[in-house]
Amino acid sequence: MNLQGLSPSIVNRNLLFAGIFLVSLSGLALEIAITRIFSAAMWYHFAFVAVSVALLGLGSSGLLVHYKLKKLGENWGDRITVLACLGITLSIPLTLFVMHSLSSQLLYLPLYMLLFTIPFFCVGIVISMAFSAFARVAGKLYASDLIGASIGSLAVILLLNFSGGEGTSLVVGLLAAICATLFS
Repeated sequence: MNLQGLSPSIVNRNLLFAGIFLVSLSGLALEIAITRIFSAAMWYHFAFVAVSVALLGLGSSGLLVHYKLKKLGENWGDRITVLACLGITLSIPLTLFVMHSLSSQLLYLPLYMLLFTIPFFCVGIVISMAFSAFARVAGKLYASDLIGASIGSLAVILLLNFSGGEGTSLVVGLLAAICATLFS
């Protein structure tokens, strides 16, 4: 996605909408899965941290795209979007590994929060880049975003019952890898 208009690499806009759908689905499903992980791994009253972590990642990525990434030029838009999708995919298993390697002490809570911010930061980059590059179809992008988020919030209930918080997080990472192929 270049920031000057429609990207020649995304010939079919439906791929763009499918990518935004999957990224939004992944983001909301991950947020709910992290709520389960924090509730089980630490104490139940730290489950609210998932919402704070998600908002921190999404907000900071929006600022980065607005102030810095738009200035990189049109050739970088596609690359950054694909790298952000891969960042979601790779950061989830890394975060789960670190969380399982360390004990569930209150001392490690800032580290957990920082690590779980990374996938939401990457989700925010993908969505911000798409809205910046394709402002002409913002309504359809927003519809894809909302539909993906709503289906993600429903699908995560089934995923959590079958695979738990960690398994659901890994499925979300797989969906983000599929997004990377849609945007490449």
